[in-house]
Amino acid sequence: MKYRIQLLWIVAPFFIGLGGLYFISAPYLSQTIIVLFWFWVGTRFAALSKSKLRSFVFGNSVWGICFVLFVWQFLLESQPDRFKALEVISLSYISPFYIVTQALPPIGYFSRFTLTPAITALTVVAYLLMFCIFALGFLWGRFKQQPAS
Repeated sequence: MKYRIQLLWIVAPFFIGLGGLYFISAPYLSQTIIVLFWFWVGTRFAALSKSKLRSFVFGNSVWGICFVLFVWQFLLESQPDRFKALEVISLSYISPFYIVTQALPPIGYFSRFTLTPAITALTVVAYLLMFCIFALGFLWGRFKQQPAS
């Protein structure tokens, strides 16, 4: 397999979230490191020898799978019908980006009586933020590759 290292890069957020390896005592420092890492991963995927569209899709493949699992489990299934393993997979992948999302304007006003809609909204925003960070890194990598004219 030619792209083993890149595959490790795109599954790293899952292991970080699952293992809780981010710095709990310094959450903003850990979030800065995670955001910079994900931006860097986007730049590295822009430099792959594949076509740029294939590189972008490959870089977001695990993200896409986890996002589809999240939508399926939390938006389309009722609480008793959910698979716990799929819940853990979809939430572990995005959990390193929760603190960054909480720093955005408050999402908690979506619901006064229950936290479930607020947490679901927070997770969707975290997924979108993760996608945007990767895309910005990818665009930056593409920009840096083009020769100056």
